[in-house]
Amino acid sequence: MIRCREAGEACGLLAKQGIVLSPRYDGLRVSLHLCNTRGDVDALLREIDHNRVLFEGLFAAQDAEVELNVTRE
Repeated sequence: MIRCREAGEACGLLAKQGIVLSPRYDGLRVSLHLCNTRGDVDALLREIDHNRVLFEGLFAAQDAEVELNVTRE
């Protein structure tokens, strides 16, 4: 789950980029599978960053520092 202010709006925005998530209460359900690639994860993280105003607390200074890294081989 990713905390999100407007889960429905965020799902709509991400769907336009080909990213399918499910709204759940005050967040989004992310369900990765074996078929997902690093590129899929990168795209998700890019869109979260691009729409960061919708993701309350994820980037807030008062929250524990969140580091989102994708290791490349």
